Amino acid sequence: MLSSIDKAKLAVYRLPETLGYAAVVAWVASRLESLKEDRERGDVSITTVIIMVALITLALAIAAVITVTLLNKYKNKLSTQ
Repeated sequence: MLSSIDKAKLAVYRLPETLGYAAVVAWVASRLESLKEDRERGDVSITTVIIMVALITLALAIAAVITVTLLNKYKNKLSTQ
């Protein structure tokens, strides 16, 4: 069972993750609103869309690998604090 201090520490450690997620969600929402208002966007080729999706997927995969690597490396330090 976690003490109240441990719960507070855990919440503080998760805070940057939560703020980052909130920032991304806010950006996506504002971008979607601006796209709804602006109907004249031009044409985007399917090749461009495929490249963009591949780059985003690659970026997410790299971020996941870095996160897992750092968590495994510092797992003992995080659990003892």
